[in-house]
Amino acid sequence: MLQLFIIVWLTTMPQQASNLPVVLKDLMNHALARAKSHKCSLGLGEDNNLILFERFDTDAMNLYDFSDTLEKFMNALEEYRRFIASEHSEGPSEHTMIITP
Repeated sequence: MLQLFIIVWLTTMPQQASNLPVVLKDLMNHALARAKSHKCSLGLGEDNNLILFERFDTDAMNLYDFSDTLEKFMNALEEYRRFIASEHSEGPSEHTMIITP
């Protein structure tokens, strides 16, 4: 099965945590539009990475339901936002979230 994984590195500092959901919402909308136009599907990989499976083989398996995946992704994003907010109270530090739209 052929799959194309596009990796987008999104690095944020704790003081930018409030901007994170807006940035990821735009990225998520882009990924959803791309997935729908290419008959692909979104999924969560290890460490809650968002994965876009581009399906070139019509018999491809391991594809995820959009609504279920979106809910899981948003839950993971909220956990990540809380983690960044808690880290901010201990002083600035850098965190990286890997998203594969």
